[in-house]
Amino acid sequence: MDTYGAARGIHAWLGEVYLKQIATQDWETESIFSRDDWDILLVLDACRYDLFTEVEPEFDFITRTESRFSPASCTWEWLPTLLRDTPPEQLDETAYVTGNPQSQHYVDDEFGYLDEVWQYGWDDDLGTVPPRPVTDRAISYWREDQHLDKMIVHYMQPHVPFIPSADSPVLTRDTFRPNDVAVADDWILLGRGDREFDDVWHDYRENLRFVLDDVAVLLENVDAETVVLTSDHGNAVGEYGVYGHPDVPLEALRKVPWAFATATDERTHEPREYSRESAKSVKSKLEDLGYW
Repeated sequence: MDTYGAARGIHAWLGEVYLKQIATQDWETESIFSRDDWDILLVLDACRYDLFTEVEPEFDFITRTESRFSPASCTWEWLPTLLRDTPPEQLDETAYVTGNPQSQHYVDDEFGYLDEVWQYGWDDDLGTVPPRPVTDRAISYWREDQHLDKMIVHYMQPHVPFIPSADSPVLTRDTFRPNDVAVADDWILLGRGDREFDDVWHDYRENLRFVLDDVAVLLENVDAETVVLTSDHGNAVGEYGVYGHPDVPLEALRKVPWAFATATDERTHEPREYSRESAKSVKSKLEDLGYW
């Protein structure tokens, strides 16, 4: 509770307890596979719907944006739910290219193709996987090795740390605490009152722009009639005293974008090759992201 300071911690704890007690909201959720016949699905980790709509006009490749409700409030619920609720034959026809280390805990051989980019694309200085290795690997697979019907590309942004910001803490193992809220990231600092809301929201938005710039590169270097941009979950910014994305039934955590684009391979980018040797353990990578 002292993660946010005594008074703010009590407020946050009471907010989560209250939300769990009144969890009667029946959001209409559906599998990502049952909505629209997409070819490539891009997951922008921890992206709120309202944040997405703020920057959407800046990116011409987005043709239409809707909202949907995610079945989960956090990746460690979203990923196992996806695997549990999707027919095995559908997963077998899907490639999963991911920068999120949570795949280590939940994904085995369910997907027809699995590329865990976090194993070799991790940047120790940033404390995360930047977009470019994920983009490169997605292009390489879809352009050269494609043999499946669909591809899910899971980017880590706009999830903290906020790469374009000098004020966003670089998350390391030294910042961890013994409770389940492990690191003093931007959301904890905001909850404590150590960062201003407008500044954090600005950095969050810049991190989304940062990854969407890379999405633009991807869309110019693969062929796909229907591309969907969405998120695994949103992010709380103080609603009911909640910050970040704990597993609580909050609309800000469940309402995510569902946007459309198309892709044409104009060969404007040649993806680089990556060493597949992992420099850090999965535990330390998850710790850097606040999951341990």
